[in-house]
Amino acid sequence: MNLRKVELEVMSSNKRAVRLYKSLGFVEVGVRRQHYFDGTDWRDVLLMELLLEGSNI
Repeated sequence: MNLRKVELEVMSSNKRAVRLYKSLGFVEVGVRRQHYFDGTDWRDVLLMELLLEGSNI
């Protein structure tokens, strides 16, 4: 597939998922403020990426 990087979005309030992604090598590259409405409030979303250059993936 010749991937260079993997990107993801995760709710900033989902601390367990953020911790997991960071443990896998993902880094935060941005925030989408008040991007997702959960039915009650607007929530922030973190943008994260993992660069694959030089990896075997």
